[in-house]
Amino acid sequence: MLVNDELKTIFIHIPKTGGTTISRNTIDNWIGLRGFFNAHTPIHKIKEKMDTAGYKFVTFVRDPYTRFKSMYNYLLLGGYIEDTPMTFALNVFAGKYNWEFTNPMCYFCKRKDLDDLGRVENFDADFERIFRCKSTDIIPLNKTRREDMYAQFPDLRDRVTRLYFEDFIEFGYQMDPFIYKQVEYHWTRENFKKEKNYLLHEFEKTGSIFDSIPMIRET
Repeated sequence: MLVNDELKTIFIHIPKTGGTTISRNTIDNWIGLRGFFNAHTPIHKIKEKMDTAGYKFVTFVRDPYTRFKSMYNYLLLGGYIEDTPMTFALNVFAGKYNWEFTNPMCYFCKRKDLDDLGRVENFDADFERIFRCKSTDIIPLNKTRREDMYAQFPDLRDRVTRLYFEDFIEFGYQMDPFIYKQVEYHWTRENFKKEKNYLLHEFEKTGSIFDSIPMIRET
């Protein structure tokens, strides 16, 4: 989290969306953590502890497939996990790693909460617009490069789609097509609106909308 009291703007740092790079490269008047916040405090907790009247909220988001890959590599290289990418996804899904770090982007903020939104895929231009400083000579931090896990584990993208389904919808990223209730859906925000009542009902009943959505691979 970063705060600029002069610009009345608060940056929500979603894990593995370039936030560390942003925090180390913003110019004067952007202040880091305030006592009761951590680096990845979600917007609803900020509003509980701080008077945000008159403040704007901004953040950066990222394609959930690449965000998951970056998240896994960071945790593996840091010694936090020993899983394969597939077992890591399964363990997150099962709640074994119930960390804020692995939460969906929607946990930290929704589009309706934001005044501006940057994307990792368009980092330089969005950084300059939001933070009003040049992106020249920025060196990416916490960046990892490893083999393509999705090629190694063909079912992994399906699992990531389940884990971060709402992020794809909320922030407009393209999901791999899958079979929903034995009917092919290429999900868009419009599709989601049509099915929203069913999905919300299932979420309230089971705790996960995915418990009742059969993921059937096309043959």
